[in-house]
Amino acid sequence: MEENTQSPKEQLLKSLRGRKLEIPDLQDLFRDWPQCIHPEVERLRNAVNETNERLFQGDRLRKMIAADAGRLCAMWLPFAQYKNLKTIALVFSWLFAWDDETDSAEFSSLVADPEAARRFRDDTVAYVKACLDGTTVPTLEQQEHSSLITSFKPISEALRASYDTEQIETFKREMLFYIDMTVLEQEWVEAENLPTIEKYHQFRMGTSAVHLGTAIIEFNLNMKLPSGNFEERNIRILWDETDEIIATSNDILSVKKELHQGQVVTLLPLLFHQYGDLEKAMTEAMNRLRLSITRFNNAAQQLLDLYDTGSAMHLNIQNFVRGCRCSCTANLQWSLSTERYQLGVKSLRGGVTIDL
Repeated sequence: MEENTQSPKEQLLKSLRGRKLEIPDLQDLFRDWPQCIHPEVERLRNAVNETNERLFQGDRLRKMIAADAGRLCAMWLPFAQYKNLKTIALVFSWLFAWDDETDSAEFSSLVADPEAARRFRDDTVAYVKACLDGTTVPTLEQQEHSSLITSFKPISEALRASYDTEQIETFKREMLFYIDMTVLEQEWVEAENLPTIEKYHQFRMGTSAVHLGTAIIEFNLNMKLPSGNFEERNIRILWDETDEIIATSNDILSVKKELHQGQVVTLLPLLFHQYGDLEKAMTEAMNRLRLSITRFNNAAQQLLDLYDTGSAMHLNIQNFVRGCRCSCTANLQWSLSTERYQLGVKSLRGGVTIDL
């Protein structure tokens, strides 16, 4: 008998490719949640694309335009002032490009060179810290990839002009946490074995960058949320479940793209590896999504019940909850409208079937 020399990842990839995957109607899960878009969405999209045209060219530029960070941001922050909205849209676009730089063999040599990727992350951390602290920026070691890193400087200047010191510190903390978790993710991508669901979840909640987006929601509402153990615990639940909802939705919708790139360190393949059944893997992913929505709704209601309807704090909580819900529906609608996930559909109504 011929010995199987394929790694667990290669075996998993081979067993998934060519299968049909039924994606349930995720949109129905959010039928009662708001879906909004900023009235200046087209102006915003043009501004983001102008920046992309200065930084990229060819296929890379086409991919960045297709990613449509401006539209995502316009749905994520539909009530923000345009000046702040533009800054955050450029943050989103920068994160898309930075992510591609570290995990897209199509556009970057870093994917095949772990040591160079490590230096790129180290350079990014040093440069982002200096920009957000307002100190002298360092000389970058890697000139090949320096233009992307240094393009963060004007973004940081706009952030520092719009937000206070505490908010900038929060932004910096979440940005650096995101980069740290991409390091952990890369270690598992390079490893021969597969992570457990628990280990995957540990870094996925950072690589989604959703906490960064949730912090921005709070900043743009120009308010303070309540303090106290009970209140802060429930606010943290809102943050974490927003992250969970968006990360799980993305993992479901991006599975075809990930498999096309040879990537199996993501939720559905890992669940399939655990259960040996693709339908059961999807059922478990959907159960996780439904439970997150329930936990979010329960925490939101508990917070709202603490304050009189019409009071300033009740309104603050309402607005924050609405902002988090908008980010979840924004992510879903953007995922269906962008070409980034290769779904080939604009709606999930009634469920759809895709070829992996």
